[in-house]
Amino acid sequence: MPQIGKFTRQKSGFVGRIQTLTPDSEIAIVAVDAARVENALDHRVHPECVLHS
Repeated sequence: MPQIGKFTRQKSGFVGRIQTLTPDSEIAIVAVDAARVENALDHRVHPECVLHS
């Protein structure tokens, strides 16, 4: 399977780029605070963001 993205770990999450035939986007994946709901998301994806260490 080909690699479509490359990410680096930062203090607040991961920052990187997803490159496919159509989208070529910089994104940030950030952990969210623990929720009291069982099915809550653990991470959020933010398009074209740069996180600061």
